[in-house]
Amino acid sequence: MTNKSVRDPYAEYARRNLLDDISTAIPAREAEKEVTAAKGLYFIMVKDITILPQEIQNHQTAITLNEHVIYIGKAANNDGGLRQRLALQDLQHKGGPSTFFRSIGAVLGYRPTQNPSANNKNHNYRFSLQDTENIREWINSNLYVKFIEIPDNLIDSLERGLIKSFKPCCNIFGNPKRCQYVVGQRKICMKHWCN
Repeated sequence: MTNKSVRDPYAEYARRNLLDDISTAIPAREAEKEVTAAKGLYFIMVKDITILPQEIQNHQTAITLNEHVIYIGKAANNDGGLRQRLALQDLQHKGGPSTFFRSIGAVLGYRPTQNPSANNKNHNYRFSLQDTENIREWINSNLYVKFIEIPDNLIDSLERGLIKSFKPCCNIFGNPKRCQYVVGQRKICMKHWCN
């Protein structure tokens, strides 16, 4: 694992509590049975960044604090807890929209079906059932997660601070160094969805 030297309290917190060893991460395919229903923060990680497009590899090695961390998320009371938000929505695209799932599908080259309502400006584009299943299988085969239970009053500030510190490629909102490749692929998906 590569950790870039930094004196950032959020990065230190994550390093001590989540990122000390990727070998202890939970494989995505086991997340639903291993992740608790509590509130908290989570990291979605890839063991081998070379399976991602070169543009993302470049971002992860040059910009982020840890090349394995591709997304940081939160699960608060209104999100249904870590199992609902991480294991079901982000990793399996079940039970609600997921920015992470749409982002990873976009960078893998999948394109959404056309929006059934041409006037609908909903940004939550959807992939076909077969593409959704292919994305799930890719996630289950290649991604790992770590999570930590955190009190509600700390979740938002810790998530914001960690995203600013780590700058993961699939975090779009609140990321001062957004990965332009991910942003571009999402825009292409939005054009498919809205046209």
